[in-house]
Amino acid sequence: MDVLPPELLSQIFSLLLPIPRCDLKPEAFERIRAANRTSLRLVSKDWNQVILDTAELWAYIEINSLTASIEQYLSRSGNSLLHVRITVDDEATALPSVQKALEMAFSCTERWKSYSLWDVRNFDEGSSNSISFINLIPSQPFPALQIASLVMSPELNSEIVLNAPALNRLDTWLKPNLHLTDSPFLTHWSMSSVPDWTGMIRNLTACPKLEKLSIMEKLGRTIPETIPTSITMPVLKELELYDSPACHQFLARLEAPRLRTFIFSRYRSPVPFALHRSTSSLVIVRFTNNPRLNPIRRAVAAQPLLQQLTVEIDACSSFLRKHAPRTDFEQLKSDRSWLERHTRIKWIGEEPDPSYWFQTWEEAHGLVPL
Repeated sequence: MDVLPPELLSQIFSLLLPIPRCDLKPEAFERIRAANRTSLRLVSKDWNQVILDTAELWAYIEINSLTASIEQYLSRSGNSLLHVRITVDDEATALPSVQKALEMAFSCTERWKSYSLWDVRNFDEGSSNSISFINLIPSQPFPALQIASLVMSPELNSEIVLNAPALNRLDTWLKPNLHLTDSPFLTHWSMSSVPDWTGMIRNLTACPKLEKLSIMEKLGRTIPETIPTSITMPVLKELELYDSPACHQFLARLEAPRLRTFIFSRYRSPVPFALHRSTSSLVIVRFTNNPRLNPIRRAVAAQPLLQQLTVEIDACSSFLRKHAPRTDFEQLKSDRSWLERHTRIKWIGEEPDPSYWFQTWEEAHGLVPL
């Protein structure tokens, strides 16, 4: 392969050493990449030189308790955009090498293309463990940042400002409030919680191209009265919500004329949810992690619109199986039969074994032969 042009070798090596996904927790990916990169460098002088000259192969940076230095990465990556992964725990905060690496990384945020932060420290606000020497999400602009995954467990009574005008995808699992200054290109946002309704609505209005929104925690019992009665998301195509009373209120206020897929997680409400009249483009309603089928049946019965759509239900996540009481088992059987008669239903997930849907409670418990 030494006869191949250096440009082609560079492309091959980049394919062999891909950038790990931003939404995956860094688990020493760089140690594996470094070992593989070293193996390739040892093949020949030509390969070694190609790897040293390929800036993209040095553009992935991990900072954690095992980090010694990132100086050679910043140097060899040239002017390439960087993919930064930071994991901060109680051990890492005390290491001078980690502090220096963080300072060096944050001195060139204009080059960051993707950023993953896992902050798993245990501390109280104001303690010595709060890393006062640097803000892990600084307020200065990230002009090239396109993908970010932010996981912060400490409960700080402060607002985090993210200034990333080129941001395209965002995953947030934050306790503090997040303020997006301007994200005109953000299309995908997955969040774990909504600590501040006013802030969330403000953020959503700052994302005019948002196509996919996922909120995977309960939204609380009620929406504050200060929230507008109409929330417009003109290009939203997919929405995923975790069942809660406030979730139903949000859904009833949401004007999403291009919404095609709505996903309800752990739907168990005794009161059927109501879709806004603007959701005329809706094609699929999907229920995942369902503890019962009866709430889904009630929702479908209350809204004729749902009977005209494709209703997808997670077939295996948490349906009542062999250990269900007789009354629950008979209810499950009745609900499933009703749904299959009145909707265009599709069971998703792992296809259950044919004996999964027993005909009687006695069969389920092995009291009669199948």
